[in-house]
Amino acid sequence: MKNLTLGDKINIFATIIGILGIIVTIITTYFSMFTGAVIGVIGIMIGLFFSRFLQRLTNQPWFSKKKNPRLLGREKEIQSLIGKIETGQSSIIVGIFSSERTAILDYLRKRNNSKQFIFSHLDIGPIAGNAKNQQEFGPVQFWEESLQKIGKINELQDEFNSYEESQQHDFEYFSLEQLFKQIDQKGYRLVLMINRFHKIVHLDKLNDPSFFASLRALGLHAHGPLSLILTISESEQLPKLRTLEAGKLYEFNFLNEINLGALSEKQTDDLLRKKGIRRKEECQWIKECSGGHPYLLQKAIKLLETHSKSFLYSLFFRNSFKPETMKDQFLEKIVERELLQKNLSTHPDMCNALFSVVEGKTNSIHSKALNELRRQGFLDKIDEQWKIRSLVIADFLSKKVQEKDQLCDTTVK
Repeated sequence: MKNLTLGDKINIFATIIGILGIIVTIITTYFSMFTGAVIGVIGIMIGLFFSRFLQRLTNQPWFSKKKNPRLLGREKEIQSLIGKIETGQSSIIVGIFSSERTAILDYLRKRNNSKQFIFSHLDIGPIAGNAKNQQEFGPVQFWEESLQKIGKINELQDEFNSYEESQQHDFEYFSLEQLFKQIDQKGYRLVLMINRFHKIVHLDKLNDPSFFASLRALGLHAHGPLSLILTISESEQLPKLRTLEAGKLYEFNFLNEINLGALSEKQTDDLLRKKGIRRKEECQWIKECSGGHPYLLQKAIKLLETHSKSFLYSLFFRNSFKPETMKDQFLEKIVERELLQKNLSTHPDMCNALFSVVEGKTNSIHSKALNELRRQGFLDKIDEQWKIRSLVIADFLSKKVQEKDQLCDTTVK
């Protein structure tokens, strides 16, 4: 018994319970066949339950797979990120919806069950929004914010002393390299999440080639002590940073790019089926609104569930489905406020490219933005013709063109 693992002992314990259940079945059959059978089955079920339950307790993965309703349809991207973290690789998430990118980072950080991974989160957005930070926030402040969790781990107290030494040297590359080597020797890995990485363009001291070069050098090695997860809203934001060669992406070419694009029609149908949405008109409405984009799918489904109120309501009032009312709300809350005003308004190239599709005036000037919109799941190109995936959004934008509304804010924030 000394050489048995805890899992083996649990299996033996569960087997004994199952055997006892069978013995009870045989004995009690003498008195009552029905009662004996019931007791025996219950005994076996209890044994199997405890076996599975206790095995899970003793063999927990580092990452809890509990789903987040805010990340509907993003299982593939999340699994890809988990795989990169496990192998010490770095990634960059590209998606127009800031709340979706942030939700993915929060999900990964909060589901971490392992002491091996130290998750550190830094949001450049609010930092870059502060006028004082724009002048003063540099590499020293960046590493102070990013590495503060090291001091909270008892096993890394010696390394925290190295952190303080590195701090005294203003976190120059050599001192950071030594610090990460010590973290690696203790079997830990820092997963550094930098949200809205593109906002570094507003931070004079941080937007520097030497900073990007050191970040690359530290995060380059697979199975190393540092994994980076950066988020940006479009690929063209990286060339705007001050790298060693203007417009070149050498400093970031080690990152695995994960685009938050659209689902195929089959994937969309499967997702709706899993959500219990089976009525043809409801499925069609959701697909026309979202165009298969998971974030828009989630918003459309939530709107539908709000209108359905309850199972009993939809059961007895089958005509409660009011697509026009819900479409107006979807357009106002999601398309107008969130997509156009909050997100695309800060990306005039993408916004103008989207409207060029509506007007049928696409040209080479829009090519980069059009391809970006396709990667992010808003456009398709069929027979050399660009097409907006969401029929509802296409119709809405067409009306805005006809009404000669102000289409895109040309102020880049």
